[in-house]
Amino acid sequence: MAATGKATVGAVLFNEEGGYVSAFSAPLSDCLSPLMAEAIACKEGLSWLWNRGERSVRLLTDCLTLQQYLTNQVVTVRTYVGYAIDACRARIISFDYCTVDFIPRSESYLAHSLAASAFNSSTIMYSDDVPPDSFCEYF
Repeated sequence: MAATGKATVGAVLFNEEGGYVSAFSAPLSDCLSPLMAEAIACKEGLSWLWNRGERSVRLLTDCLTLQQYLTNQVVTVRTYVGYAIDACRARIISFDYCTVDFIPRSESYLAHSLAASAFNSSTIMYSDDVPPDSFCEYF
């Protein structure tokens, strides 16, 4: 994102046994801060999961601030970031089961690989059943 305001989303869906199911990446609208980029990416990832028919998910994020906003008592943030966080909360409660857990960035390399590849694309990318080339080496 840096000073450009450009951001992307990358999300990977695994089954309960840890096997690959699907992946999604896309460019996002311009973001004013890293937290805003994380919140909008989370919102887009949750929408993708919902639209796939997933109703029970464990969301992993390497943004501790976002994880805290989404799991602690509701704190109203009256900024554009707050609107994105509120949209995430609204989507989370629509799932039958949804947890939001923090993981170190070193463990979210697949999502980051997908997000990085989205900088070179102007469209949304879906990859069902077969992992995208950008991270096939990890499987």
